[in-house]
Amino acid sequence: MKKNMKRVGFLSLGLLLTALVACSEDTKESCDRFDRDVASCSADDITACCDDGGSCYYVYKGKEYSDVNDLAAVCQSGSAMHIEDIALQLDNFTLQLIEEARTAALCN
Repeated sequence: MKKNMKRVGFLSLGLLLTALVACSEDTKESCDRFDRDVASCSADDITACCDDGGSCYYVYKGKEYSDVNDLAAVCQSGSAMHIEDIALQLDNFTLQLIEEARTAALCN
């Protein structure tokens, strides 16, 4: 019985040490400005983050993209992101016109 307890103790200690050593190797990640424009997106707005293993992801306007092709799809001229920008501009223009119409109605 004592031998089994010692074996279990050594086995547990060995597993713990193995887990600590195996989990201590973190891959280092570095992020830099992307080196080229992607479709209509400027390279100044794109950050490429890569680890030592060579896997990369891209950040554009606060959103992460796992592949440069995903980023290119967003940066196409008819993409949803551009449509959102146009919709916001139209909303602002509409509010401006409504304010001008109110001012004109009150003044006349």
